[in-house]
Amino acid sequence: MRTRYLFATAVLSLAMVGAGAASFDCKKARAEDEKAICANPELSKLDEELAQAFKSAQAAMAGDTKRIAAFRRDQAEWIKDRARCGDTVSCLKNEYVDRIRWLQNPAQQYAGEWVSKTAKITFHVERDSGRIYVALYPDKQKGADQQDMVFMSIDAKFFPAKDNDTGEDRIVISAPQFSRNNAALKSTCRQIYLSFGTMEMMGLEADEKCPLLKGQDGDFNPSTPLFIYERSR
Repeated sequence: MRTRYLFATAVLSLAMVGAGAASFDCKKARAEDEKAICANPELSKLDEELAQAFKSAQAAMAGDTKRIAAFRRDQAEWIKDRARCGDTVSCLKNEYVDRIRWLQNPAQQYAGEWVSKTAKITFHVERDSGRIYVALYPDKQKGADQQDMVFMSIDAKFFPAKDNDTGEDRIVISAPQFSRNNAALKSTCRQIYLSFGTMEMMGLEADEKCPLLKGQDGDFNPSTPLFIYERSR
């Protein structure tokens, strides 16, 4: 009889065990969610898909140990979220489907807070919808609740390097929503780009007439890789 495995401890190991298996020995399952996954073929299959999605997403980080560590911590937090489902199959299925969708979204590898000489940009990929949230703040030293943002977007789009003439991964923000104090930028900054030359550098770019051009204050470095994984509200 073939032993089945599930993806409960992927933050420690991603070894694939045999055909159609993931990384947790069902004979050792103790928690309600683990037992439910082992007992349900559909959930077991989703667990295998999740293991592969996690492995692929981690590989895309090209050995960046800090980001990989943060990524694994984020996965550990998701496992805690999954455990809240108990043995409710519908809840577990939704958790898996949402998480797999998130892991397969290449934009999530850059999610976090990025800082330049003065400003900061934060963005994350929403868990349910896959939407990319982006916000630019003028003062990197202040919290979001302590200052007026320059712009935000809840519908940015990710374009991989192979689809760009620049050869860089890009997030394109069309029709950004400017704050009241920065409303004058709306007419000249109709499209904004976040360009990722490497995992350690992001450039803020815009149309020629837009003052938010890449330059000394338009180059951002990662401050805290957050890998924010939030439910859509």
